[in-house]
Amino acid sequence: STAINWNKLYVKDAAVANSAIVSNVLTVNTQANTASLMVRDLTATRVPFVSTGGEIVDSANLTFSGTTLAVTGAATVSTDLSVSGNATVTGTATINSQANTASLMVRDLTATRVPFVSTGGEIVDSANLTFSGTTLAVTGAATVSTNLSVSGNATVTGTATINTQANTASLMVRDLTVNRVPFVSAGGEIVDSANLTFTSSTLAVTGNTTISANLSVTNV
Repeated sequence: STAINWNKLYVKDAAVANSAIVSNVLTVNTQANTASLMVRDLTATRVPFVSTGGEIVDSANLTFSGTTLAVTGAATVSTDLSVSGNATVTGTATINSQANTASLMVRDLTATRVPFVSTGGEIVDSANLTFSGTTLAVTGAATVSTNLSVSGNATVTGTATINTQANTASLMVRDLTVNRVPFVSAGGEIVDSANLTFTSSTLAVTGNTTISANLSVTNV
């Protein structure tokens, strides 16, 4: 037999039972139907895509290990993104509309601190506002614009200023003394004096007493 070198070979329809090796360029102008395709300049685990001129290429920036799709660089999702497992964002995740999540972990927040929104919508916390599960602690000033209801005890270590009215079942003022009769001093402060006492049966006044109306005395 004699070998023939063809410059060009035009085949209208061709069926290959085994393998066909093309050492240069194979151009298919209509459609190629193949059970599998091996492109030798592609790399394992990289996801192929179509480049300029319709060439199938890949990139180290887009890989799939069989369980994980990895994108190095930016990724744009034009519709919904559903994640059945965990989503770990090592940089910044920007959500322009709304995020719906069953739970949220922000790694730069601290346990027991109450989160709040800072400038730019960032969720932050502060050591000055904490909640232990039973106690809300505020270090600094707190402004209550409506009613404040306390079912237990309220302990004020500084000064409590009430601009309207306080309604309480009982009141304990720690700088008052037993048996002394309290009265209002300058600035509305409740004070007492050793010169005015009451021992459940005797009202004792040390000093002068001015009585502007009648004084009735029994058992003198």
